[in-house]
Amino acid sequence: MNAGELNTYVTFQKEAETEGEYGTETAWQDYVSCWGSLENLSGSEYFAAQQANSEVTGTLKIRYRTDIDPTMRVVINGQAYDIEAMFDPDQSKEKLHVMLKGQTS
Repeated sequence: MNAGELNTYVTFQKEAETEGEYGTETAWQDYVSCWGSLENLSGSEYFAAQQANSEVTGTLKIRYRTDIDPTMRVVINGQAYDIEAMFDPDQSKEKLHVMLKGQTS
């Protein structure tokens, strides 16, 4: 993966439980940040995804890593996205594609 392609700084967050004033609370906490390449779906890809009842809105490409999982979310420029799926496109353990779904609260 060419370093020049990684032009977007992203933060992966995971839910964590903390003791609050009214008992146990859950909140998103920063887990790890890295550089990636964000590609939104083109018009035809977006239409095809909608036809297949998929909510994927874009793909984030990052260097391969094993410490993230689909229970996390991604924050890009202050906007949060759910992770729909993750896969190593050529099983080379060099890059990871993370399929993102819309904005979360």
